[in-house]
Amino acid sequence: MKIDTDLKQIEKKSWTVYFQDGLWDIYIGMLMLAIGINTFVDSEWYSCLMIAPIFLIILGKRFITTPRLGRVRFGSERQKKRIAVFIVIALAVICGIILAGFSATGDPLPKAAVATVFGMSAILVFGSMAYFLDCGRFYIYGAMMATALILDILIDGHLVSISFLVFGAVAFIFGLALLIRFLRKYPKVSNMQYIEKD
Repeated sequence: MKIDTDLKQIEKKSWTVYFQDGLWDIYIGMLMLAIGINTFVDSEWYSCLMIAPIFLIILGKRFITTPRLGRVRFGSERQKKRIAVFIVIALAVICGIILAGFSATGDPLPKAAVATVFGMSAILVFGSMAYFLDCGRFYIYGAMMATALILDILIDGHLVSISFLVFGAVAFIFGLALLIRFLRKYPKVSNMQYIEKD
């Protein structure tokens, strides 16, 4: 019984440490920066700016986080939380696509309605990530993203779009600070450790 409790504590600690590398923070920061940059430079390269940060997460976890923490095979409860996050994100994306399609083919929706939908979607997505991933700072990122989206929709003009650049820079710098601290605190390990918990 004590072994089971110890494994749960190890898994919980590993799960928490897994998000201390700052990679998600850097990703969110780059995403908001990309949105802000696109308002000033309308280009087909915008899609690349949106997609590129995803590879940061994949490659960063592979070459930065795993060599230092080892590979952790989390239990079913943690896996369910991950799935729940993906479902919420997928639903938010689908709703956004439907809303954009309706606006393009039908009568333009009131700005207040669009701003409310996108703002609530941002809060829902980041709030779900904070709750299910046990990472409270995602609540802050949700508020930042929602604020930037609402301002950008309700008030036209580049001045408002600066909010994306400011919030993005804050998230990026904070993530970079976390990454530097992570690299200093956790040196690379030669043997990968596996922790399994059912």
